[in-house]
Amino acid sequence: MTAASTPGLTVTLGLHGQWSGAFDGTLTVKNSGSEVLSDWSVTIDVLYPLRNVSNFSIEQHQRPDGSWQVTLRPPTWGASLQPGASASSYLQGVIPASAPLSSLDPSQVLTSPPISTVPSGSPPPA
Repeated sequence: MTAASTPGLTVTLGLHGQWSGAFDGTLTVKNSGSEVLSDWSVTIDVLYPLRNVSNFSIEQHQRPDGSWQVTLRPPTWGASLQPGASASSYLQGVIPASAPLSSLDPSQVLTSPPISTVPSGSPPPA
C-alpha cells in the first residue's frame, strides 16, 4: 500500500518512557512549508503499532515485514496548519513484553522520512 504525504510536513517523535509491553511519547507534525495546509496528511513507517494517539486521526496497516505504515490526519476541530506551526499528540505504542526498547532513541520506533527525532526527555520542537 502506498500513501501520499502532503509536501512540507515533518514528523518528530520524542519518547518519554516504556514499561512492560508499551512505550509513550509525543508525536509532532510541523508545517515546514510556506502555505496554510487545510487538508493535510502524512504517512510514516514505525516498527510497532500505535494507540491512544489523541490529537490526530490515524490509519495504520501492518506490512508483510511486520512494520506498520501509519497515516496521520488532523482532527476535524484542528484541520488547518499555518506555515511554521505544529500540532502535537500524546501517543502510546505496543511492544513485545519480552523485547523492550534498548533505549528511548526515537529511531527505534520511527523508521521513515519525513521525520526528525529529539533525544529522550527533550520537548518536541515548537
